Amino acid sequence: MLHISRWCALLLTLGPAACSEFSPPVFVINLERSTSRLQRMAEQMDLAGLSWRRLQAVDGSNLSAAELKHLVEPAAVHMLPRGVIGCFLSHRRFWEKVQEEGHSCAVVLEDDVEVMPGFSSAVRDYLSELPPAWDVCLLGALGCAHPDGILAEGFLNPLMAVYLGGTRRCRKVSDRLFVPRKPGGTHAYAVSQRGASKLLRLLPKASFHVDLVAWHSALPLALYAVHPFIAFQDTTKPSTLVDGSSVGGVRSLHWLDMTQLMVGGGTRQSWAHVFAEPLLRVPGGLLITVGRHQLALGLGLAIGSALHVSSNGLVRLTGKLLLGLVGSFAIAIWAGVRWLVHLSLAAAAEAQRAMEHEHTRCSGTV
Repeated sequence: MLHISRWCALLLTLGPAACSEFSPPVFVINLERSTSRLQRMAEQMDLAGLSWRRLQAVDGSNLSAAELKHLVEPAAVHMLPRGVIGCFLSHRRFWEKVQEEGHSCAVVLEDDVEVMPGFSSAVRDYLSELPPAWDVCLLGALGCAHPDGILAEGFLNPLMAVYLGGTRRCRKVSDRLFVPRKPGGTHAYAVSQRGASKLLRLLPKASFHVDLVAWHSALPLALYAVHPFIAFQDTTKPSTLVDGSSVGGVRSLHWLDMTQLMVGGGTRQSWAHVFAEPLLRVPGGLLITVGRHQLALGLGLAIGSALHVSSNGLVRLTGKLLLGLVGSFAIAIWAGVRWLVHLSLAAAAEAQRAMEHEHTRCSGTV
């Protein structure tokens, strides 16, 4: 009798990813300490008539040094807040659950999601329309995620897509399904058995924001999104990625209610949510959020430009130095972000080569 490894058996049985479950299981990711969020989700799920299961989220702040070494890329340990690491590992836990329990597909919701009326029936309808070989279907998303492309994605989203890189060609699959250009967010999506297996193999360790890595165009993932979205992240509430986060950490701006200002593109993402998103954690523990990054750039450019036009030579020199520092700061943050993404994609590419080699070996074994 020929011996075939468990992974070989999985590779050889991966075919069309049609969801055979009439009503796919729904998992809600929730931190143990976020009891109020769980209560809100329970009430919402009951009203929607949804059967669901709580999935214990990984609390990044409780990870030991040994766990960080085993589960997280070395650079990310020093450059990412623990909440971002915990979010990544929580979604890996969901993918593991789908694989271990043998679901043909499953849905995951984060505990700050608002589902639309008719969510359950809409999920079944959307999944039935997906091409056979699908891996992930976004039921809600942020960023560049509109079937009409760049003209409907708002002002900020296309700029962020260029900043982060990894866009794909937006195309419609049907009236209700499309391939998104540069989506963000992991607050509501469905994954097939094959998709979960791919993601686990391609992303073995936490490396950056899970959505910006997992949904990157460089990954060989059959990614789709629904239109209109049937789940939205409540972006008016502080994110658990950064405990106590506010408008980019600028707590003095209470007079500026940015929770009511939307980015656009049909995602219902508020500017407050954008500014509170963490980018990097620099040596010394200082957290660089989008808001702090933009505030530092704006103030630096304004002050530097004002000094640069002074008639005093020393003041002009100070202005030039300040402008140089601002430019260096912007480039350093961008380079750090792109470097972490690059490390993630390099690890995924290595895993993809290993998968292809294993598949070739398995095919020759049978």
